[in-house]
Amino acid sequence: MRVDAAEFVPRVPESARPQLSADTPAFVPKAHAAEPWVSKPEWDAEYTIFDEESFLTPEVLGSTPSSSRGDRLEDEPTLSSSMSQASGGGSQEKSGPVAGALSTKKRQLYWTISDLDWDASWPQGEGIESPKFAVAGVVLRLAFFPNGTALTLDGCAVGVLCEEKAKLKFELFLEGRRSGTKVMLGQKFSCDFRKPSADHEITIAIEVYSNLSYTGFN
Repeated sequence: MRVDAAEFVPRVPESARPQLSADTPAFVPKAHAAEPWVSKPEWDAEYTIFDEESFLTPEVLGSTPSSSRGDRLEDEPTLSSSMSQASGGGSQEKSGPVAGALSTKKRQLYWTISDLDWDASWPQGEGIESPKFAVAGVVLRLAFFPNGTALTLDGCAVGVLCEEKAKLKFELFLEGRRSGTKVMLGQKFSCDFRKPSADHEITIAIEVYSNLSYTGFN
């Protein structure tokens, strides 16, 4: 006969058994003083809450040069020159002069250059820059190289310049032609295009799809 047989297991009196119910203190949560709820302001001097649409909508910074002619205007320091100075030189692209007028439509920014001086001596790797604009949390300029960059085999080139290292996914447009989706990892990027017809106004555009360094939106 086993020791755990019914004959060897003592019975516990009914009155000695623990009585548990839903209102037993062990099951009743303790009450805590509720803290007053304070609504978070939509805007504060220290931060701004963005939605994705606003984050990816470009904003023109400062004043746009009064002339949109591509005739080597020099009215402010350029990103390419400042980046070259910061890195000790060595850049083969010289998109120094600032020219053109900026405008925006939804998520696209347009850079219009009127009467570009195609007859001027534009060495390969030299061009002009747009005024500054901000989008996706960074400050950018567009650049146009009438005879391409140092690596262009034929045609012209459109560039993107950033004040700081960035990871941007975007698309460039030149006179309606598209570059397809591109990714910039760093401070500058350029894309070759077929050279547009001379002696007329040209329009370059950019649409930024995402900042890969920013994970605030799903």
